Amino acid sequence: MSGTTSPHPKRRPFILWPLVVLICWPLAALDPTRKITEHHLDSWQAEEGLPQNSVLAVVQTRDGYLWLGTYEGLVRFNGADFTVFDKSNTPRFRNNSVLALLEDREGALWIGTNGGGLLRYAGGVFSSFGRADGLASDFVLALAQAPDGALWVATSEGLSCLDHGRWRNYTEQAGLPNPFVWTLAFDRRGRLWAGTDGGGLACVENGRISVWNRSRGLPHDKVWSLLCDQRGRLWVGTGGGGVACLENDRFRGY
Repeated sequence: MSGTTSPHPKRRPFILWPLVVLICWPLAALDPTRKITEHHLDSWQAEEGLPQNSVLAVVQTRDGYLWLGTYEGLVRFNGADFTVFDKSNTPRFRNNSVLALLEDREGALWIGTNGGGLLRYAGGVFSSFGRADGLASDFVLALAQAPDGALWVATSEGLSCLDHGRWRNYTEQAGLPNPFVWTLAFDRRGRLWAGTDGGGLACVENGRISVWNRSRGLPHDKVWSLLCDQRGRLWVGTGGGGVACLENDRFRGY
């Protein structure tokens, strides 16, 4: 691991869909009693200071800043101005494409990049982690924090877990059905669900992996997105099979 102070407070190509970001400052839910035409929409593009118009990840940190991951760097937005962090001004950046963002319970911002490994931003300092430090791959697609505080990282070559400063990796040899992991989510029981590129779902519980795929009712084995709702149900977005809901260990497809 290496660190640097910020100047300001391949296996395969990735195909990522552009995101349209609707931002209300401060962030709040829309009033369902009002028509969409009654709301005010603000939009920001390269002309307003974004380095690039494809936004791949969004997170708001507890200090109020909105952070955006783009193909051309990490962007911090205070509601009026953009500050860009990239290879030109932040030495720890080895690749400008930011695919995943997560604020952990201690307030540190984790940044997953498309070939440049994983970065951590805390106290105005960037630190970097890569394959040489124990990460399974430098292509990071998703991030999640476990109830016990461990950081889980989805990569193009398996799952990585950072726990008390040590890395642990889960690959096909450990039972992962496909090494390319798109998305992560924890359920109420503390189980980690990992959506893979053609292997269905991998469930990690007590260090062991079980596989949930079409043979168990999942409509499609390519899983792109996951969400555990307030009722404890796991919602699964697939690449061609629609959306599925896992409740009481049974899938229902839509």
